[in-house]
Formats: sequence, structure tokens, C-alpha cells
Amino acid sequence: MENTNYSHKEIETNKSNILEETIMNNQNNAQQAQENTAKFFNKHSYGKIENKVFLACTAKTAYAIGQKAKEQGVVFSSKFDGDKSSVVVDGKKDKAFVDAVKKEFKVHIDGEPTFYNRKAYKDIENKAFINTDAKTAYAIGQKAQEQGVVFSAKFDGDKSTVTVDGKKDKAFVDAVKKEFNIIDKLNEIADVADKIEDAIDNGVLDKSEQSQER
Repeated sequence: MENTNYSHKEIETNKSNILEETIMNNQNNAQQAQENTAKFFNKHSYGKIENKVFLACTAKTAYAIGQKAKEQGVVFSSKFDGDKSSVVVDGKKDKAFVDAVKKEFKVHIDGEPTFYNRKAYKDIENKAFINTDAKTAYAIGQKAQEQGVVFSAKFDGDKSTVTVDGKKDKAFVDAVKKEFNIIDKLNEIADVADKIEDAIDNGVLDKSEQSQER
């Protein structure tokens, strides 16, 4: 005959296991319920958007941006999830639309950087990187187009970059750096070092004094 007598310890262990399993199931159900609260609009269009830019905002703002996109014929996809809502558009093709809604609704961009002339990047031989903010990068790109300069741009906030041929288009690089007050930190440091060496050579600055200053 099978022994059906359980010790107090075994009973308490079984209770703990049941309680732990119940908690885990409740957590999984809560997570699944949270995921199900997000609603999508134009979800089928998401895959058609090449240079995806995610405009992070509230659900109310996402709806308003979607309405503007429809009025202007901009392909978009929206996710409505409270304060974690977003609208996805083509950041390259519809850059003007993105800039306009960012300014009007004070939204910010999440996700990957936006690229322009990305295919031209590999064709640029002596790559010179002009590091700046997105607004300046766009202005430099406009000048490059006007002057027939081959370039590639990455728009990523204050980490934006315009790439051109530093040898072939040196005059262009020097001109835009001067116009937009773009300082190459490495060149700046090198210039300071050269001036210090010149001062030492000319007897203006004593080498021992320079060592003490460091």
C-alpha cells in the first residue's frame, strides 16, 4: 500500500512551489496584457519605409502627426501605446515633414541615425569627416549639392557628420569649416603645440617653464 503520509516540511514545500508558479503565471499574463495594449495603424506600411525614423511622442501627438501625414501624402506607420507611442516615416524621403513636426510638436527621434547619399560613401576616396549637428550637416549638404561636391551625410543630432573627399575638395572643406565655425579639435591641439615649439625656438618661452606649466 502506498504511503500517503506527508511531513509538515513536504506540505510547506509544495505550497511554496504552487505560490511561485502562480506568481510567475501572473507576471507573464501581466506582460502579455501590457504588450496587447499597444495598437498599430498602417502596420502594413512599416516594411515599405526604407530609412526609418521613429518620432517618439504621446498617443495624442502620434494621432495628430498621422493626420498631417495623411493630408500631405506621407507614408507612415503608427504605434499607439500611451506615452510610449511613435510615428515611423522615411527620414530621408520625408525629411522636410520630419523637421516640421519635430518643431511643431516638440517630439524627439528614437532609433537609428538617418543617412543621405549613403551609397556615395564608398566612392569617396580621401574621406574627410566634418563633425557637426544635424541642422548644420543639412546646410553643408545643400552647399555640396549646389557646388557639385560628392558627399555622404549622417544625421544623428549633435553627432551628425558630412563626409567628402578631403584631398579633392579641400577648398570646400576649408570654406564650410570657416563659414559654420567648425573646429577640428585635433588640428587645434596641433596648432597650439606648434606655437609652443616656435616660442621655445625663438627664446620667448623657456622649456623648463613649459614643463612646469604642464
